[in-house]
Order: sequence, then C-alpha cells, then structure tokens
Amino acid sequence: CFGSQTEQRVLRLVANYDGERSVDINAAIYVTMSIGLVEQAAHLVRFTHDMIQKATIESICNEDLVPLLRKLIESILHSSSSAGELGSVLFVVVDLVNRIGSDAKSSEQERVTFANLHLQAGLKAIAAPDFAGAAKYAEKGIAFLSDTCWETDYELSLGLYETAVVSHFSNLTGDRDMLMNRMGAVFEFAKDFSD
Repeated sequence: CFGSQTEQRVLRLVANYDGERSVDINAAIYVTMSIGLVEQAAHLVRFTHDMIQKATIESICNEDLVPLLRKLIESILHSSSSAGELGSVLFVVVDLVNRIGSDAKSSEQERVTFANLHLQAGLKAIAAPDFAGAAKYAEKGIAFLSDTCWETDYELSLGLYETAVVSHFSNLTGDRDMLMNRMGAVFEFAKDFSD
C-alpha cells in the first residue's frame, strides 16, 4: 500500500493497524526477505521487482482495499501524533488518503480530517518550494470540502483556497483559470478585508 518502497519507521507506525489481529511486521519482513520478495537497504524496505508489488496490491480485493487504507491512515495518524512525527510522514498519509479519493463514502469528520491533512501537505510543499505539488494537495483538499464548507469550516476552507491561490500563482505552468476561480471564491466568501 505504500508503493514500491517505504521506510521502516512507517512500517513500525502501522504495526498495530488491525488491533489484536495485527501481524508482527518484523517477522513478516524477515519472511518476505528470505524468499526474495522484498529487500532491505539501509532504512528502506522495497519490493525486489515491480511485478511483485503489482501482484501484491492486486491480491487485495477492491472491497477490502479502502477499509485497509483507512486502517493504515488511522494507525499512522495515531502513532505519529503521539510520537510527534506526523510532519515526517505527512506525505505518506496524504498519498494513502488520495488512494481512497474524495468520491469514497466518508463521514463528515473524516472528510474534514483529510482536507486538513491536504492543507498541511500543501503548506509543507510551498515551503519546499514545490508549487506544482502544493497546488495538487490544495485542490485535492478542496475536493474533500462540503458544499457548505465556508459556513461550517471557514478557516480550513480559507486555508486551502489560499494555498491553492499561492501555489497556482507561483507555479510557472499553473492553471490561470483555476487561480482566478479560487481567488473569486475567496473574494465571495471572505468574512473580512484581511482574509
């Protein structure tokens, strides 16, 4: 679920993703290494071939994949927040969220959480600076917002739209129509002149 490779600390964060039924991650990695499915290089664990990764992800039924991704996200958020490590695994979490997508049936609380994660990722990408990446995170975060977001989650909405404006404006190949659209929304819904 994490792609062709991931850091061992990410795997440690999801060690108890399924409660009592979780597998021993270290034992599982050892077994897969011993039969040549994955290899360890420094702090990374990676598939030895892209076809092994493809077969592995395809072995998960479609109806099981989204619940699995939700469990992994919840586990990483819980483990990394208590350890103060969310910033270091933020992009990993947001990538898992994007695999679920904004079209999936999500509770309002989950949608707000996912939008917040995208806002954090967008701000972190701007600081890098990676304006194209920031624009993608902001737009995907906006997709998680409800139709009444400006009334129910004003600060989150303003943050995402502001991130979208900054990233579209700063991105040399940015979408100018989207920039104008996002600026128009801020002008329409802003509560005061400073916003």
